[in-house]
Parts: sequence; C-alpha cells; structure tokens
Amino acid sequence: MRTLTRAFTLSDKKLFYLLNTNMKCKVLDKLMIYITQLGGVIFTVSLCLALIAFGKSHVRHLGFEVLTALSATTLLVHIIKKIVSRERPYNILENINTFNLELKDYSFPSGHTAASFSIATILCLNIPQLMIPLMLLALLVGISRIYLAVHYPSDVLVGVIIGSVTSIFTHSYLMNLIF
Repeated sequence: MRTLTRAFTLSDKKLFYLLNTNMKCKVLDKLMIYITQLGGVIFTVSLCLALIAFGKSHVRHLGFEVLTALSATTLLVHIIKKIVSRERPYNILENINTFNLELKDYSFPSGHTAASFSIATILCLNIPQLMIPLMLLALLVGISRIYLAVHYPSDVLVGVIIGSVTSIFTHSYLMNLIF
C-alpha cells in the first residue's frame, strides 16, 4: 500500500509541476486568474440567482436545481476539507509559481472545481447541446487551480467527482422529490 501511495504522490507532484511550472507563460498567467473565477463564489451564486430571478418557469426551475446541487457540493467539500486538512501546494512545494494567492482553508478537495463541475453537470443534463463547451470550461477551472498553485491534481480530480456525482444525484433524485 505504501508503494501505491508513494507512486500516486509522485505522479501528483509531477503533473502539478507540469501544469504550474512547465506550461507557464504570460498569456496563461493572466488568463488563468479569470478562468478560476468561474468556479468562485461570486460567479456561481450570481449565476444561480440570475437564473431564478430572471428566468421563466423552466429556467427558474433550472436555477433552483443548480443552486441545490451547488449547495450540496459546497457542503460536502467543506466537510472533507476539515477532515483531510491537506496543506496547499504553495505551503509545501518549492520552486513553483504562486501568484501571491493566500487562502486560509485547506487544499483537498478543490471547491472551485467541484462548483464548476456541479453547475456544468446540471446544465448538461438539462441542455445536452452545451455539454462540450460547458465541460471544457469546468475542466479549465480545474486546470487553473493547479496552474495557480492552490491545488494538487488529486484535489482537482476529487472536485470533479464530487461536483459531478452530487449534481447527478440532485438531478435524478432530489429534484423529483422537491418538484
């Protein structure tokens, strides 16, 4: 088991350095700051509230579904962060690009990634024609979190799983009970 853990940790670090250090360029330095905000609280909550406030019946229903999935995802992420208490990469790894971001909570799992996949999954389940661009955007949010040195690839991977599974559950079961 230790060998497997060591191999996983080594792969995690290698992929981290590839995305954070080897891909570094001025264009991505600016772009990733904006992309990462698509998984942040301001954008995600504003999107939910806009769908609810300005949408007609189906769009309003979609807004409530997104808000429900996002709330469940966020709660689950925060519980796991407190249990695991994994330090962020910029506190541990050396010779990385940090972008002067200082976050007070823990690294595992990625909340921005979970939120972006939560929203993207709900929207894809309701509007399948948008699947490719929505999933690509959500994936870019996850990559931006590694690029900005605030998450390891495994944090992002678990964020993808939490956001997607929570949204599938919300869409399939919970919304049928509510509506």
